[in-house]
Amino acid sequence: IFLNRKNLIVLLMAIELMLLAVNLNFIAFSHFLGDPSGQVFVFFIMTVAAAEAAVVIPAHSVDTVMSTLRP
Repeated sequence: IFLNRKNLIVLLMAIELMLLAVNLNFIAFSHFLGDPSGQVFVFFIMTVAAAEAAVVIPAHSVDTVMSTLRP
């Protein structure tokens, strides 16, 4: 696997999509079983996903701006 900037963004989008699918499953099973622990897991997963996006997206945009500058 070649990990350049474009592939990194696509990889992170795929991870976010998988996390959203897991969240949907947690919410559905939590609702059907009447157990609120699934909703707590969703809260933590969303927190981790937001932190990941907050760290990676600015780093990617700085790399993009720096690569377009001329020496």
